[in-house]
Amino acid sequence: MFAIAAIAILIAMALTLVRLFSGPTLYDRVLAVNA
Repeated sequence: MFAIAAIAILIAMALTLVRLFSGPTLYDRVLAVNA
């Protein structure tokens, strides 16, 4: 159970990083930082 939660958190962090670096707009970067 813990492994599933840890994987979900890692995926969420990865998506946040992708949005931070590939976000074309300032709004995307603000969302990534706040997430």
